[in-house]
Amino acid sequence: MKQVALAKEGCSRPAQPSIADGYEAVSQLRQEHKHLTDSEVDQLVIAYREGSTVLELAARFDCDRTTVMRHLKLRCAETRYRRLSEAQIDEAVALYGHGMSLAKLGKRLSADPKTVKARLLERGLEC
Repeated sequence: MKQVALAKEGCSRPAQPSIADGYEAVSQLRQEHKHLTDSEVDQLVIAYREGSTVLELAARFDCDRTTVMRHLKLRCAETRYRRLSEAQIDEAVALYGHGMSLAKLGKRLSADPKTVKARLLERGLEC
């Protein structure tokens, strides 16, 4: 709103926003990004090919599952996708209807909560 008032008065905004303009200073990134070394990526790919899951590797290398998947794709590792069965989705629908959280459903079904949410949305539930 302050910018609109300034524009109507013919004033332009300063080049760098300041706290006085109503902007908050950013002191750090919201999420620290984990950069894996080449040897860590090698270990990650080997462990995945030996049967470790994406979530296990994310915990082991202290990174997000999407980081693990990105490195696997970059190294052309054939990925395994574990789909939820219809019975598991039915169970998730029932338990979510009784108030179980997506996080707890994910743990119960050994699936990412985002995957559980996607399956519930496909069934017409509002999450």
